[in-house]
Amino acid sequence: MQGDRLSATIVTKKETYISLFHANGLNFFLYWLAIQNDRKSTLASVCLKNNFLKLRSKLDSHVANQLFVEHKHKFIYCEVPKVGCSNWKRTIFLLQADLNAEASEIEHDHIHQTSLIKKLGTYPPAIQKEFLNNYTKVMFTRHPLERLVSAYRDKLLHSEPFYSITVANEIRAIMELRWSWVNLR
Repeated sequence: MQGDRLSATIVTKKETYISLFHANGLNFFLYWLAIQNDRKSTLASVCLKNNFLKLRSKLDSHVANQLFVEHKHKFIYCEVPKVGCSNWKRTIFLLQADLNAEASEIEHDHIHQTSLIKKLGTYPPAIQKEFLNNYTKVMFTRHPLERLVSAYRDKLLHSEPFYSITVANEIRAIMELRWSWVNLR
């Protein structure tokens, strides 16, 4: 019963998007806006259901260290690996340093080690809360399979020996153990 209701909801929303899209003379903006509003609604209901709406007195340090603060433009960037985080850090670096340069000119290793890009976790809890309440927060996502392929290409095919040798050997060992266990059954 629950699955039927869910698929009916999905079909209804899809038909709504399509009818909005066509009824407005292929107005892509309204189509996009409907999708964004639906996503916001879904996010709000999940947050409400799991009691995520109430800001805790202290942010988890792991989370705070994935949030980067850009004061000049008052925004906080949430880092998600394999979703352009190096380029976003380059952009924040250029905005904060007020440099007239291209993001591609900044080396990959440098951007992940610079102290010029401030993490939210470096500030006291009261200041963190102030920034979270007053700054625009941004986060970017990517399809999970695209992230997986990107990580494979970046870390295992083109990267330093730590990933291409050490991590690859650990993955191989785990997979061999699993296959040998499956064959014993």
